[in-house]
Amino acid sequence: MSNKCYIIYRYVDDILIISQSPEIKTPDFYPKNLELIKSNNDLQCINFLDLNICYDDVNGFSTDLYDKRNDFKFNIAKFQFYNSCLHKNIFNNIILNQLIRINRLCSKKHVQKQIDMLKSQLMQYNYPSNLVNNYINSFTESML
Repeated sequence: MSNKCYIIYRYVDDILIISQSPEIKTPDFYPKNLELIKSNNDLQCINFLDLNICYDDVNGFSTDLYDKRNDFKFNIAKFQFYNSCLHKNIFNNIILNQLIRINRLCSKKHVQKQIDMLKSQLMQYNYPSNLVNNYINSFTESML
């Protein structure tokens, strides 16, 4: 939804308002008792859903992955351990789907950083390095 003053993106209970004005005003179609709370102080970047969205006058918008679990002060399992009782195809699909997610959601300048982070995380969950490397190499070759 947009007008001349702002653009609104809504997903369930998450709302992103892009505006040139620093003032947040509840749009008319929301109940009057709905209070919008600004969740960041940075006028250039915001975390929305699983994205970090930044804007600068030179490069425009850029996107990177954001995982709020990284902000917690304790560890949370992000993947299944490779030596668990799950069928091995599940692990292949996890690798492939994460690579697709990175490629679709990240600006080009963030792709390699996210692939490196994924590889590091998968190693922590005992994924075989040759399996991970084969998927990454095949995927990056197909992206070229």
